[in-house]
Amino acid sequence: PLRPGGLRLTLGILSMDSKLMRNGSKPDGGDELLSLHRKRRARRCGLACFVLLAFLAYPAYRAGRFAMALRRGLAYMEEERTKTTECLSLNGHALLWYRINDVVMGGHSQSTISKTADGALTFSGNISLVDGGFATASTVDQPLGGAGITGLQISATTDGQLYQLTLKTSSSVWEPTWQANFPAASLVAGERATFDLPLSSFRASRMGKPVPHASLDPSHILSIGVSLALVDAAGAPNPRLHAGPFRLLLHSVAAITEAAAGAEEEAAAGADAAAATAAKAKAATAAEEAAPAEEEAPAAAAGPPAKVVLAAFDGSAPARAWRVTDDPVMGGASHS
Repeated sequence: PLRPGGLRLTLGILSMDSKLMRNGSKPDGGDELLSLHRKRRARRCGLACFVLLAFLAYPAYRAGRFAMALRRGLAYMEEERTKTTECLSLNGHALLWYRINDVVMGGHSQSTISKTADGALTFSGNISLVDGGFATASTVDQPLGGAGITGLQISATTDGQLYQLTLKTSSSVWEPTWQANFPAASLVAGERATFDLPLSSFRASRMGKPVPHASLDPSHILSIGVSLALVDAAGAPNPRLHAGPFRLLLHSVAAITEAAAGAEEEAAAGADAAAATAAKAKAATAAEEAAPAEEEAPAAAAGPPAKVVLAAFDGSAPARAWRVTDDPVMGGASHS
């Protein structure tokens, strides 16, 4: 209508309509103009309807695909939960392990779970980075938590890749899960490492996306697991992941409680006190033995004060009691 021809056509049609309404007659060429106008309007309406349907159909198509994928994924998870391997225990509960791979979202990674002769869990397989990139081993839901739990102690042997420990507090797939990266001590391939993972190191995520401001209640823990994935616990790319074979040995998992932490502190304090008492006794004995010799020795000339040797490793000074204190006391992963 904004073009000159379209404007003339519109004005002509309006003029003809008005004449038709006045006397019921049709001017010369009126039928052709009305027919042309109606055809153009029909084409425009058809095009508008097509665009509207396409606009509405694409989200519906995406939603349908998501619903179908979710249905297949839930069916896959239910099937895998029936294939369990009993291995290890936590808080007095035997753990039943099953696998969940990226097959749940159309990926191609594979994994197996088995139990070694000495009771360790073997989680191994092959990671594919096509249409996915993760493999997990999780335990069947059961009450594993407790109000006094402050962390978990893990003993594991890895192949040098960066694994994660996972926690679930709900059976719903819509609720967040929790992940914490294994520390640097676990990145030495083939070497068994024992380390603590405080609950404060776990991060929440839902379907691979971080969930900020979530709070982990240790009394609601239902399941634990281990995972090897494209991203780490913070959602950043995993720098120690490669496509191909992987293997993890999980030797033990134990809950760290406030009572246990207090007992360790008391034991350490007792050891310190015992060491200090022994050192004082040795120092007193050495002083008594050295006293006669000091009385018989002539007075030394005035000069700078003599140095006091606090410790020596050649037997020339009183023995000292030494002990190791590493940063696991505050959640770290150093060993010495």
